[in-house]
Amino acid sequence: CCCSVAVFFVVDETMTKAFVAATPSRFYAPVALGIWLANWELDCAALGRAGRFATLSAAERGADHGEGPPVYDVSWIAEAV
Repeated sequence: CCCSVAVFFVVDETMTKAFVAATPSRFYAPVALGIWLANWELDCAALGRAGRFATLSAAERGADHGEGPPVYDVSWIAEAV
């Protein structure tokens, strides 16, 4: 299948969101994720919600699952209001 899936979930109470991709494709996942990230950044700017993208280590994001999907790519860290 050539479908790609990009999802996000709340990591902690600071509203940090981790963007991950779940697909067997090494091509479609980064493309879909790039579209999600661009839209996320534009939407946050339009809503006046400041933040930044950062790649966090497994320890920083509290991840404990092993290899395989979903694959972590980047986090959105909301700035304090």
